[in-house]
Amino acid sequence: MVVHDPHNDQQCGQRHFLIFMMMLGMFNIYAIRSNLSITVLPMSCSFGWSHVEQGQLLSAFFWGFILLQVVGGLLAQRIGGKVVFGGSVLMTAATSILLPLASTGKLTQEGVNCKCPVAMNPSGENWCIVGGAYLHGASCVTLPACSSDGNFSWVVALRVATGVFESLAAPSVLTMLSFWGSRYEYSFMNAVVNSGTALGNAVALPVSSWMVTQSGRWGGWPSTFYFFSFLSFAWAIVWFWPGIISSMPETHRMISKRELDNIVTNRVTRQMTNCWEVPWRKMLSCPMSWAIFAAHFCAGWAVNMFVTFLPMFVHDRFGMDLTKTGAIVCVMWLAEVVVEQGAGAYVDKKIQAGYGRGFMRKVVQCMVFLPQAVMIVACSYCSNGTLVVCLLIMAVALQGLNASGYGANFFDIAPSNAGVLFGISNTMATLSGIAAPALTGYILGKEDGTFTQWRTVFWIDASILIGGAMVFVVAASGELQPELDRCGSLDDEAGAFPHSTKYGSTEIASKANALKGS
Repeated sequence: MVVHDPHNDQQCGQRHFLIFMMMLGMFNIYAIRSNLSITVLPMSCSFGWSHVEQGQLLSAFFWGFILLQVVGGLLAQRIGGKVVFGGSVLMTAATSILLPLASTGKLTQEGVNCKCPVAMNPSGENWCIVGGAYLHGASCVTLPACSSDGNFSWVVALRVATGVFESLAAPSVLTMLSFWGSRYEYSFMNAVVNSGTALGNAVALPVSSWMVTQSGRWGGWPSTFYFFSFLSFAWAIVWFWPGIISSMPETHRMISKRELDNIVTNRVTRQMTNCWEVPWRKMLSCPMSWAIFAAHFCAGWAVNMFVTFLPMFVHDRFGMDLTKTGAIVCVMWLAEVVVEQGAGAYVDKKIQAGYGRGFMRKVVQCMVFLPQAVMIVACSYCSNGTLVVCLLIMAVALQGLNASGYGANFFDIAPSNAGVLFGISNTMATLSGIAAPALTGYILGKEDGTFTQWRTVFWIDASILIGGAMVFVVAASGELQPELDRCGSLDDEAGAFPHSTKYGSTEIASKANALKGS
């Protein structure tokens, strides 16, 4: 029997190219997801959309995103993660590239010259569209007002569709990683792939901010949708190129026998599970599952707080507009990428050294939630805007630890059903994106919040994070839960055998026989 060789983990192989491509895929869909937060202003200027309509447009993505999380995990187990993840990125790009045409009936904003509605200039600044570029200045005063000719309903429909297709991505990623990763690499592989989300935000926000200010045929707000969609199409060519990517290592044409040996021998996933074999009731009643669900929900709550409401607090109390400071935004997200990948490698190294998986997951998760709780309360008592911004950057960077905490715990307790379990968890976590804004808005009221109101919001947020840490420490486990996994025995001789012949069972069997003889 082949035993785990840590030296093999250090060598680059097909699994490393796979996670690199997955990271780029996540980069693409998150860039498409986040660029609307920049383009919504010039679009609203062009079409006269109100603040209510802007809010509806920004939230439309989540109406679709919550729908097919579980389905994404199921599809990946039935037809393979390669098809599901690749299709998710491809269709997300397709809905994005159609958005400019659907909104105006035109491909570009070239030749558009008009002044934004008065409602969009509350501070007295003059914003306008000049040659398609979103600009402000004295020259805007003489321009005619923009007409309301944008097809709002079509734009909303496409953003809902974008959310639907993107919801398939992350669950399918976990399903693929459960087959490609050994039990000693799950933290790092998951962290690398997940860092693509932060990288997408780090690049999309400043790039989109620059592109909307450019005039000409390929400038203005439509260019942001085209640019990131074409990047996704280019990525899809490589992803679907024959022989480059495979849903399982056993079916990969170019993987070495040494790498295949190392993966198959040291992973836990042993079979593809059918839809009717998923232990739904046990997943929803197991304390270990709810420990992950609670941590995932709290992490989603924290993202909403640190990315949306803390910058709003900084703007209200200190007059600093972080959305216009590209350097701060980049540093914030890039810090998360560094922490995420570094923590993933470190946690795996500690597990290889003999530290318990459950212990490491709990320590890492506490290192996220507890410092964030302290930071957010400290912000409500701080009178220095620069210090608050520094705390914001550190808090967002700590989000990167989640991938090695609850994020990798899916593989620990139910590797064969990791994608489905993640789909359930992410559905619940998405609800935090609905609950957090609603609660915060209720406390702050219609006007700018007072210090006392913001302090109440931050104390509630800190309490939620501390509660999430406590639940995870008490209920989480790093051990395989057979009742959740429904996978074969760890004594299986040949590793992963799928139920269906769709996965090239002849090739798998031949590679398995080669392993038996080694």
